[in-house]
Amino acid sequence: MDRQDTSKRTIVPSDRTRPLLIAYFPVGDPRVPLDRLPSYDRAGVDAIEMGLKAKDPLMDGPIITGSMQRSIGAGAVGEAIETARRIRNLERALPGILFCYPETQVRQADAEWSEFDAVLCLDSDEGAKDEIAAHARNRGTRIVEAVPYEFGDTDIDRARAADAYVMLQYTRGRTGLRPHRDPHLAERLSRLRNAGIDVPIVVGIGLSGPDQVRDAMDQGADGVVIGSKTVQAAELSNAAVEDYLSAMREALDHG
Repeated sequence: MDRQDTSKRTIVPSDRTRPLLIAYFPVGDPRVPLDRLPSYDRAGVDAIEMGLKAKDPLMDGPIITGSMQRSIGAGAVGEAIETARRIRNLERALPGILFCYPETQVRQADAEWSEFDAVLCLDSDEGAKDEIAAHARNRGTRIVEAVPYEFGDTDIDRARAADAYVMLQYTRGRTGLRPHRDPHLAERLSRLRNAGIDVPIVVGIGLSGPDQVRDAMDQGADGVVIGSKTVQAAELSNAAVEDYLSAMREALDHG
C-alpha cells in the first residue's frame, strides 16, 4: 500500500505554526469509556494517542500502568480498532496514533495496521520495533519515533525514520505528574534539528501543567503529548477531561 494513502489522516495541521496537542486515550479501560472521545475533539486536540495494554510498560508510571492493568483487553492490536474508528468519525475526523509495546500479540498483527494513522512503539528491543514498523508501513501507517532524554547517534538515526513526528522525552524517568521543567530542552531540540530531523518534534513524559507547556513552547517545541493527567481527568467525567485539555490548548496557543 502507498504510504500516502488518502484514507490516512495527516498528523500535522496544514498550518505548521499551530502547536500540536496530542492527548492519550487508554484502550479498554472501563473507567474511561469511548464516549469520552468527543470531549477530546471539542477541547481542540490535534491527534489522539491510543494506549494499548501491555504486561511490562517499562516507560510508564503508576497512572498509565494502572490504566493498562484495568484494561479488559489482552493487548492485541485489533482491540484498538473500534477506538480508531470512533476517533475517525469525530466531528474533526482526528488522526489516531496507536501507542504500544512490542509484545507477542502486537508483533503478530498485520492487516489491523490499516486502521491506524500512525504508530509509536516503545521498547529496548530495536529488532522488535523494526518488525512492527515494517508491518505498519506496509499498511500505509506512518511511524512516530521516541527519543529519550539523553540520546546518542543511534537514537538520532531512528528519529530520522519518523514520517509522522518525533516524541522527545521532556523529563527523566517514567511517565507521570512532575513539576519539573527542563532547562536544556532548547539545546536538545536544536541538536535533533541540526541532525536533519524535519518532522515536528513534540515533547512528552513528565509534562502535565500549563506552565510546563508554556516552557516547552518557549524553548522551541512543536507541541506536546499529554498522558497521565489526561487519564486522571478522563476517569472523572467528560467535562473534566474537556476542561483540562482545553486549558492545555489555551496554554499552547496563547501562552
